Amino acid sequence: MKIIFDASPETMYPLAGPGFSGGSQVYIKAIVRGLLARGHEVHVIAPDLQIEERRGVNEFWWPVGYHPRQFDVAVMQMHARENPPYEAPVCVLMTSCVDPYLGPGDQWADAFEAVPVFSQTHKELLLATRPTIKPERIHITGLGVDLGDYPPDSATGEETVGDCVSYHAYKIPGRMLYANDPARGLFYTLDIFDEVRKRVPQATLHVTYDFVRQMGYRQWEHSQMAQYLWECKYRLENTPGVVNVGAPERDGIVREQLECQVHCMPSDPPGIGTQTHGITQMECGAAGAALVLSDVEAFPEVFGEGATILPRIGQYLPEAERRVTAADYAEVVSELMQDPAKWAEESRRARALAEANTWDDVVARWATMLETLTGVAW
Repeated sequence: MKIIFDASPETMYPLAGPGFSGGSQVYIKAIVRGLLARGHEVHVIAPDLQIEERRGVNEFWWPVGYHPRQFDVAVMQMHARENPPYEAPVCVLMTSCVDPYLGPGDQWADAFEAVPVFSQTHKELLLATRPTIKPERIHITGLGVDLGDYPPDSATGEETVGDCVSYHAYKIPGRMLYANDPARGLFYTLDIFDEVRKRVPQATLHVTYDFVRQMGYRQWEHSQMAQYLWECKYRLENTPGVVNVGAPERDGIVREQLECQVHCMPSDPPGIGTQTHGITQMECGAAGAALVLSDVEAFPEVFGEGATILPRIGQYLPEAERRVTAADYAEVVSELMQDPAKWAEESRRARALAEANTWDDVVARWATMLETLTGVAW
């Protein structure tokens, strides 16, 4: 079968070339690799490409505005039109949140035979905000990890704890990691880290995201988000133990995940439907980090079996007659850093969850979805 992925809106980070990758880029590449491995001909439109490239027998990459238009399946990443510019009997809307770039009116909804999503929460939020999409067209395919990126503990000869490989040799005691859009919870993470340092003085926090670029979009706005980012910038530059790593390429991200002992993500994003999964959190779990997450959107559904889930900061707890604070998160994080047995158990839980959510699993769900739509084995 012949399929095209139109990822032309993915202009924030490189897709065709090297460089820092966000979750959307990782997702697209994983599905493309999986379908190529199943013997299909796959084409990708990438906004960072200037000339077409043939990367394999059945793998073609194209710049925006110069590409074939006849396919068996056309997949449009985060943008929709009433009349997609492809001659394809099957069109798929690939959305990572509930606010893709949609054409005028609601007519676009009938142009897509399928809408793959990351979670049940993603599906429910999409239906609530985009009610013209038919529920039966939404398919939960999830997100995954490549376990090959997270090798066993080479320094201890594959030492095991219970049924899982130990990651002690990679871990830096007291290391925390923030690797998401700063708007999703960086300020709260810095608050938590301040509290953690009171209990664990050697604790460190690495921030791996293109903060400079994110701030560049907002810094001169007269807005709450601009003020938020300016305050984050000051604290990144002046808080002892905090290192702004910047935007490393994939191998650098994996190294940071392997070194992280506790990944705390107090997500509370400003927009609805923007925490429909958590690919970074799943990867940190694959790397054997203990996970401490907020109860925002899809986190409890996706990570409930492999993480400590806490109410989001600021949420009122009637039974305690108070609101949740950064100190509540810091208490859990500090205990994990100081109690080896408890950390090992949480590390095992996170790794086991990741092992049950691989890219092979996700591609298999995509294949089932496309078989249903085309009547052809994928």
